[in-house]
Amino acid sequence: MKKQFLFITFALLAVMAAHAQIVVKADGGINRMRYAYSDNYQDGFIQQYGATYESKRQSGYQVGLGVGYKFGPVVTLFLEGQLVREGSQVTTEETYNVTITERNGNTATVLGFPVVTEKINSIHVPLMLQIKPLTGRFSPILSIGPSFNMSFKGRGEGVIETQEKIYPNGDYDLKFGSGRTDDYRSFNMAINLRPGLAVNVDEDGVVKLTLEANFSIGLMDMMTSDRKDFLEAGGIEMLGTQKQRGTLFNLGVQYCPSCE
Repeated sequence: MKKQFLFITFALLAVMAAHAQIVVKADGGINRMRYAYSDNYQDGFIQQYGATYESKRQSGYQVGLGVGYKFGPVVTLFLEGQLVREGSQVTTEETYNVTITERNGNTATVLGFPVVTEKINSIHVPLMLQIKPLTGRFSPILSIGPSFNMSFKGRGEGVIETQEKIYPNGDYDLKFGSGRTDDYRSFNMAINLRPGLAVNVDEDGVVKLTLEANFSIGLMDMMTSDRKDFLEAGGIEMLGTQKQRGTLFNLGVQYCPSCE
């Protein structure tokens, strides 16, 4: 399904390119992402562990390139590729007595908050329709469209936060795929809403600087149904959904050689 969609998208863009002005772009910036859990996910967590939790945003970064097809002075359709480093942190709202192993090999029981931080590397492929309503040097811009995201590498780290210090509590590699032993699905989709500002560097608007805030709303559960069934067979019931949410702040440059 996703291969067919991408093939149709590239074919459509190739046809439209013959009737439009080509724009190339490069951008990069920082992001603040987190996992968004449904209400019944929280209920299931309480049933399973007798605890409530809080999902916190983590900082990351992204860099990307794109090509666009400009249909007149107002509308541009961009196909982009971004390398994104994103993450999330989950901590319980109650303290627990946790047995840890210290660096010297000794074990100790400490009272603190269990905290888990995960970082994920992904390739995002947004297809964005950009509206630039003004033709002057300064203009607001608004882009909207889907993003097709492929995660390929990730790592998690656990710690116990106490009043005195932070104790390491194990780390692990994340696996991505569609199998029952994969932590998260490798392919995901999101909707992007991206307001911003465009500034013409030259009089003709051949080169533009852009500043944008990209609000990303994940559409798919990060865990597959096979993964949830596998965990449930082992005594861990996963209720509800876990999706990615966040904001990506980008500073970019656009070049339209035929806009002179």
